[in-house]
Amino acid sequence: MKENEEIQSFEKWAYWGKGREEVDQGEEEARCFSIIVVQLITCVERVVNTVSRSQIYFRTKSRPEMADGIYENESWVSVRA
Repeated sequence: MKENEEIQSFEKWAYWGKGREEVDQGEEEARCFSIIVVQLITCVERVVNTVSRSQIYFRTKSRPEMADGIYENESWVSVRA
């Protein structure tokens, strides 16, 4: 009887061990995926910010009366959001 319990216990351990390995791999894949997503979002934010700053700069450079920022000696100083 005790031997049978040990076999069942080992089978449960083997099952959970395999499950844990799959979970670890899944967690690692999820972690890698989330890192990639965060880097992609950061990259897109940088591009959008750069493009919007460029548009504000060139728009206000061509029409200073519409400026949201301050000019000093024809150079861009700051932008108010």
